[in-house]
Amino acid sequence: MSLSTRNQAALWAIGSGILAVASGALLQAIDWSPAMRVLLSIIPVVPMLWHCVLAVRLIRLMDELQARIQLEGAVYGLLGTAVFTMTAGLLMKGQVIPAVTLAQGWPWLWIATFLFWCAGSRLAGQRYR
Repeated sequence: MSLSTRNQAALWAIGSGILAVASGALLQAIDWSPAMRVLLSIIPVVPMLWHCVLAVRLIRLMDELQARIQLEGAVYGLLGTAVFTMTAGLLMKGQVIPAVTLAQGWPWLWIATFLFWCAGSRLAGQRYR
């Protein structure tokens, strides 16, 4: 049984997340050589790149209306994440919330982007119903 492109893309993104957690744990647990630290640090990028290839393939397979809805959703994702990042940065600067490093905050940026993209796609789709 063959997986759909959409399911493959989701699995590659999930695999990238799992690899990111595993490589982070390995980096903290063992004192690796600098070359191995680089390899362990960037290994989650490989499945994420394949996810991106599949995501572009999915958009190309869509009809014009579906592609437009997804593009608008992606713009919402980008802009929503920008506002989220700016708000969080200003709250950290004002010492309202604890400061976090980029390494601590990047998972939240991915989550925010995904949620804003989903919300934006849903809003864009409602216009055509």
